[in-house]
Amino acid sequence: MRKRVEEEKALVVHPINRESVRSIEEMAKLGMPFSILAKNQQTWLIRGGLEYFKEEKPYLYPLVEKLVENRDRAIPEGDNMRSIAKEVRKKLGWDEEQSALVSAWVERILRWKIEPFHVKSKKIVSVARALKDVIEEKYRKNPEGYRYLYKSASEWVKWNERMKMYRKGCKDDDDEG
Repeated sequence: MRKRVEEEKALVVHPINRESVRSIEEMAKLGMPFSILAKNQQTWLIRGGLEYFKEEKPYLYPLVEKLVENRDRAIPEGDNMRSIAKEVRKKLGWDEEQSALVSAWVERILRWKIEPFHVKSKKIVSVARALKDVIEEKYRKNPEGYRYLYKSASEWVKWNERMKMYRKGCKDDDDEG
């Protein structure tokens, strides 16, 4: 209990919620680029979040430090989540009204906020596949710049398809019994 109170005090000094801290931890463990973090997370890490990890979670500090050190290894110049989402939306042929929804899904898919294991929504899966295709095209032109985004998107789609096949297999087994 005392540790939690101290942790909350540390988070109050540098305003960010626990969910954001967990997200940073996961991105650091996956070795993702700094730019995949939300702007408030990036700012928090630069302005004192790194100290938080050094003091409160020293076992994660080397990974988070590496994440911050590699911030120049971001999404290549002239590209960002919004522009990638716009390309995904165009690829799907969806209208402008759905751009905010597509942007949110693209960001969540790349950060694995939407887990591929439980998604059954055809719209989210179609966005993920289109995202993988868009990033794959960019990856072919600039492998070093898009390596991490390509890894994230392709792994998401791969796991979603595996779970789909698993669920399908389970249904077939249930029918027999």
